[in-house]
Amino acid sequence: MPLRLDSQTTPPVLYFEGVVTIEETDQLLEALKEQPGLCADLSGCEHLHTAPLQALKLLKVPISTLPHGNFWKFCLDPSPTPAECSQRLIFDP
Repeated sequence: MPLRLDSQTTPPVLYFEGVVTIEETDQLLEALKEQPGLCADLSGCEHLHTAPLQALKLLKVPISTLPHGNFWKFCLDPSPTPAECSQRLIFDP
């Protein structure tokens, strides 16, 4: 299951694991309705379809942990440092 909710933590954490497709967008939105203060942990995410990515951005879901790589930081980091802003984006293979 690409999305796994841990509601026993404070705040609740929604874990993104493996390949997260467009089909998981509804599950993401349902989890946000049930646990409005949840944060997302993307450390185990290998691929994220643009639909759930856009939902995360639009709804300003806090991201606790990003996957490794510059691309994820470029897409999801809400507060890059000035040095990071001046860096050229390098896509990870």
